[in-house]
This record gives sequence, C-alpha cells and structure tokens, in this order.
Amino acid sequence: PTPTHTSRAGSTFPSTCPPRRISSGPTRSLLDPSITFVQDTIAKIDVKAQKLTSKEGKEISYDILVIATGSVPRPDLTPGLVEAGHWFHTEEGAIKLRDALRTFTGGRIVISMGVPHKCPVAPVEVTLMLDEYLRKRGLREKTEITYTYP
Repeated sequence: PTPTHTSRAGSTFPSTCPPRRISSGPTRSLLDPSITFVQDTIAKIDVKAQKLTSKEGKEISYDILVIATGSVPRPDLTPGLVEAGHWFHTEEGAIKLRDALRTFTGGRIVISMGVPHKCPVAPVEVTLMLDEYLRKRGLREKTEITYTYP
C-alpha cells in the first residue's frame, strides 16, 4: 500500500495530457472520516475466523472482505518495451507517448496489453481517443490502428 494516491482522471490520452492534470495526494484525504485507513501488508487471511493478520501482527476482523490489490506498471518486465514501445499508465510513459504522437506522421500503431492491467477500460478508451486524435490531425487515413487483447 502507498500513502499517496495518484489520479490520472481526464488525462488518459497522453497527446492532450499536460502533466499538471495528473494529481497526487494523501490516500487518507480521499476517504470519508468514518472509514478506517490501515496502511500495512496483509500476511494472512483466516477465512473461517473472518480476520486478517498484518505483517506487523495487527488483526482486523471483517464480515465482508474486499481486497484492492492495486497495480504497479512494470514496463521493464516486457522485453523490448522500454527501448521500443510506449505506455500511458505512468506520468513518464504518458509524456513519452505524447511526444511521439506529436511527431507521428502516419504508419501503423499497435495497442496491446497483458493482464491484469491498470484500469481495464483504458486500452480501449485510448484506442478510440487515438482514432479521434488522428482524424483531427488529418492522419487517420495514413494510419493503421491494431488493437489486440490476450
């Protein structure tokens, strides 16, 4: 778990995404004051007793357990992606992709991802937004877009 939450709402498509639209803040500030926020790693889930045990040994009982596992982009784990590809789930990646799209004059764009990935709708959304962006720039007829899914 992280003490900060980064929101990229409204900045999915990097060609129109200035870094100022990406905001961060304390995770706690997003929650209603009546919600208990615990930042710890869960070491054990006891289904029968309906309780969690944290890495620090703290026990938390529950009636309904919802686990948000999160997702950390790791482009370095896909051979060749860092050197030859683009991604949009990090500020650095979105800016690099934005810069590449600004100088793009047509050709072939392939959108592909593995699973699980952050924000499941984002790859489809980016594909559709890319289509619109290329039309506005007069490049859609010069560009082939391929969308793949595992």
